Amino acid sequence: MSVVGFPATRTRTLLPQTVWLLGVVVVLMWVAAGVLNTPAMTLLSDGVEARGLEQGVGFALINFVWASAMGIGSMAGGLLAARTSDAVVFFAFAALFAVTLTVLARRS
Repeated sequence: MSVVGFPATRTRTLLPQTVWLLGVVVVLMWVAAGVLNTPAMTLLSDGVEARGLEQGVGFALINFVWASAMGIGSMAGGLLAARTSDAVVFFAFAALFAVTLTVLARRS
């Protein structure tokens, strides 16, 4: 029971406590994903075309890399969280995203 109960109680403290607030958070997440995904896919498509690859082959490679990163990243994040804490993982990825944003801002 503790295997199910502990994650359920931890997740409950992270989620918004009202249905309306949860709905707002979900809608904002959808908007953010759409705003970020469309330009990213456009840039990837332009990069594939610039290298002379077919769009289908390019997106197959992109999907392969994305799926691999999701699998490796979730395992690595879970292992790091198990050995330290969830906060360490969140702060590590926040730092990684900040560095990435800084590098991209300097390039453009």
